[in-house]
Amino acid sequence: MLEPADRGMSQSEICRTRHMSKRTVREVLDAARERGVDWARARPMSDDEVWALLFPERAEAERAIAQPDWGHVHRELGRVGVTLRLLWQEYRDDAGPGAVTIGCSTFARGYSDYAQRRRVTNHLERKPGQVMGVGWSGSTVRLADPGTGEVSKAYLFVAVLPYSQHAYVEATPDMRERAWLECHAHAYDHFGGAAVRIVCDNLKTGVVKHPRDGEVVLDDAYEGPGRHYGAAITPAPPRKPKGKASVEGAVGKIATAVIARLRDEAFAGMRDPSQAIGACLADYNAAPFQKGAGPRTRVFEGVERATPMPLPATPCEYATWVHGRKVALVSANLKNAS
Repeated sequence: MLEPADRGMSQSEICRTRHMSKRTVREVLDAARERGVDWARARPMSDDEVWALLFPERAEAERAIAQPDWGHVHRELGRVGVTLRLLWQEYRDDAGPGAVTIGCSTFARGYSDYAQRRRVTNHLERKPGQVMGVGWSGSTVRLADPGTGEVSKAYLFVAVLPYSQHAYVEATPDMRERAWLECHAHAYDHFGGAAVRIVCDNLKTGVVKHPRDGEVVLDDAYEGPGRHYGAAITPAPPRKPKGKASVEGAVGKIATAVIARLRDEAFAGMRDPSQAIGACLADYNAAPFQKGAGPRTRVFEGVERATPMPLPATPCEYATWVHGRKVALVSANLKNAS
């Protein structure tokens, strides 16, 4: 702003054309006049050098603070599940004991200035035990064969009770129908009860047709868990993620709590990521809400566990049906043999 001031622009014009507050413009121009700094002197300097020249006390104080690497922050945010809060925690850990660090809010504002990032969230009213949201996270963990070194993927199934936000996560070798249905049974066992309604995506392994007007047609195999547990399966409207906002939100939080923390790990088999995921999930469910009292586990145990319908005596088991095959008449064969 020293250049436009040197050209004779007023403070109001500088505010309007440079999109700055009047207080900021006035503070910088006053400091420049006080220290005899004009545009000709400041032109060859970097922004940091000009700042240190105009506000030496502030610059000295800032040099004592461990400064985040915003380029690293920006790159890491592009990875699955990584958030500013997680990166802020890692920044404090990396600074070491005794280092002066900035707070989470200042960290977020600093990155906002760097990358001009904005987020919007919505609040929804929910009833305990009524809904279980399910879906694939879209994120994966790496599996490395210890013998061959070949790298493959494990996929994550996520189930969440929207009222308490208590979640269940399971790693599977694929996203096929069998894994999808068995994960539902495991989730019900984890929650200790069956929700009245299951909200899911319009995935091909579960939903045959979801027209804008008309009846939803589910896959025959997917109707089985609904009948077994007495739950209504209601896919969210196509291309409308807000139809299952609780699951979408939980998937994002799970990605941070699980995937982001395990992003640099390569596991030897399905058992290894399951154990690591279980530990991360326990921390996630036991952590207090960011804007509320108590952890998810307390809300779940105190209210939601007793609300869902009781589970059947036996869990729903996956079955493969084969049609068009001929079966020998065993009784007739036994009669002839006797």
